[in-house]
Amino acid sequence: MDGVLLLSEIASNVIAFIPLGIYTCLLKEEWGLSKKLLAGVCVSTAFELIQFAFALGICDITDVLSNTLGTYVGVAVSRMSSMLLQHRATLAANAAALLLTVYTVLRFAYLFYLGNFVMRHLS
Repeated sequence: MDGVLLLSEIASNVIAFIPLGIYTCLLKEEWGLSKKLLAGVCVSTAFELIQFAFALGICDITDVLSNTLGTYVGVAVSRMSSMLLQHRATLAANAAALLLTVYTVLRFAYLFYLGNFVMRHLS
């Protein structure tokens, strides 16, 4: 639907990018918040450009914004777990990132299936 914001789509985008924020904190501890968010913007923009180039969906700035918010939430989760769990923070962050990564991959596979098999047979 053109011009309609779907909260479920925004929530899915946020959830899908939380692992990026967590992984960025684990791999690039020395980076500040702005660099970590820039990584989210760059990855999200790359996904949107690929989506546009291959006509896989709608290229939308809302996706970039919600994906960047997901990156920020991941950074916040990583920082909070470091403060609360101290020595077990890395284990907790890895577990959270793994679960959300599995969710993201399964969601992508489902959307790919819908886009390439189900929707094409309906048209």
